[in-house]
Amino acid sequence: MSYDMAVLLVDDDPTVRLAVGRLVERMGYTVTRASDGEEAWDIVQQQHFPILITDWFMPGMDGIDLVKHLRQQESEHHAGAYTYIIALTGEDDPKLIKQGMDAGVDDFLFKHRARQDLDMRLSAARRIMSMHTDLQNSHARMREDLEAAERVQRSLLPESPPGIPNLLAGWRMDASAHLAGDLFNLFSIDEEHLGFYVLDVSGHGVAAALLATQLSRLMIPDMSQSQVVKEPREDAPWFRVVEPGEVFDRLNKSFPMSSRQMQFITMFYGVINHRSLVLRYAGAGHPRPIAIGDETRTLPFDDPPLGVKHGHSFTTHEVQMLPDERLFV
Repeated sequence: MSYDMAVLLVDDDPTVRLAVGRLVERMGYTVTRASDGEEAWDIVQQQHFPILITDWFMPGMDGIDLVKHLRQQESEHHAGAYTYIIALTGEDDPKLIKQGMDAGVDDFLFKHRARQDLDMRLSAARRIMSMHTDLQNSHARMREDLEAAERVQRSLLPESPPGIPNLLAGWRMDASAHLAGDLFNLFSIDEEHLGFYVLDVSGHGVAAALLATQLSRLMIPDMSQSQVVKEPREDAPWFRVVEPGEVFDRLNKSFPMSSRQMQFITMFYGVINHRSLVLRYAGAGHPRPIAIGDETRTLPFDDPPLGVKHGHSFTTHEVQMLPDERLFV
């Protein structure tokens, strides 16, 4: 029988290497032997072993140093390639056992009971490593899903600034994890107006990202997809640019914070006329933007985050922006 398990056996005593190695091989494992810690360390640099059986007291690099080196390597590489370590010792010493467990030993095999206990120790190792492999596979699938979701979320970000006279735009986004509860966008509403927003959903990860993505879809200035920022009229020019405060009234109604889903949204949304440089905006619990020109000023607002106050009426503010002034949101 074969369990597709490779075992590395380390002991400075050739008799022990021979005897224990044969026992392990009879149980269906492939055995590689090393005579000391240095040789074993060289071997594990070339091949991963699911199971390591190592003597404790050896000249040069002893068992505890080998274990520490291996666990340190696993920690640094984050590769998920875990090794189940069984310490082979002739001493049943509680202090030694604690020292080994602290260093990263998973189990102990006492030499005087090796023949009786080896199968039990290896069965436990095989079961743990099987569970570890399943977790690795699940983690890999989850990581692939998150990376795919991240690509979808990044596709919602602007690729290049709209070609609007008198206005230049730039941005940067670095998510702390694969998915973020933060999004932004800027877009032409009509021939005169540029709309732009920054939003932040409370929390992190998938739940925050899903809500941020849902909200961003409502901020599309295409009336066939959404009528939040732009709505149709029966006379020319056949649409109305919705005031920023009114936009927030609608979003606040659409995303109420519930006792089950304790999420809220902070947001800044502005609409600027590129000819007059008049900016109309609303803020919902978000950090205030800073305008830097000959002087530095902040854009004031006092409204709460979206979803916190049911029925709250958000205020639209107006400010005259100046040529060569820079606005940081």
